[in-house]
Amino acid sequence: PLERLAWNGYPDQALTLLQSKEHVGSIRELEWNCPPLNPAPVNVQEVLVEAALNCSNLRMITLTFAPPVDPDAVDSPSIDLVRPLFMCANLKEVDIHTVKPFSLTQSDIAEMAEVWKDLEVLILSPDPEVTRVRTGTPISLFSQLALALPHLRSVGLYFSTYGFELSNSLPLSLAIFWDIIAKLYRNFFMGGPSGITGPVKTPAGGSFTKTRIIWR
Repeated sequence: PLERLAWNGYPDQALTLLQSKEHVGSIRELEWNCPPLNPAPVNVQEVLVEAALNCSNLRMITLTFAPPVDPDAVDSPSIDLVRPLFMCANLKEVDIHTVKPFSLTQSDIAEMAEVWKDLEVLILSPDPEVTRVRTGTPISLFSQLALALPHLRSVGLYFSTYGFELSNSLPLSLAIFWDIIAKLYRNFFMGGPSGITGPVKTPAGGSFTKTRIIWR
């Protein structure tokens, strides 16, 4: 039976592929690269609803949305974009790349933790095409993310540090921050506004060879 499906195409083509339940029911890995067409979120959600309903064995999903000619015309994604995937309780890997960064809230993280109890990989646009100082997931939610999803081994998010200094306003010291990353995750992809992040210092003697940090 078919276990992996990958395609490049528009939402209507994706819908056609996924509506054949007898052919896609065994799929465990799904990869969709959407061309630059400014797809309406509702169309993307229709595709994900079909995937959730017809691919009952889904374990991994990768979505990439190519930037259009005018990336600023694209809306920033919210958790609503992927909410149809909350029906896929067995998902272990969610890897999504959008033109603008996700801005997760405390309730978004709690909702993900409730449905994706065994999630191991969460990548949500850590290196978007278009960024703004005020966009992204507040870095103050990092500790909640670590506690809510204990099985995560790879994380990728675009964090916002708007309104406070990274070194002084985290809910935990930078030393503990890096210690948590090194102990919990094999890979950590972290984006942030270039004018705010500044240099990053790790604790003396710390070893972070398994950790990958990406700063914009």
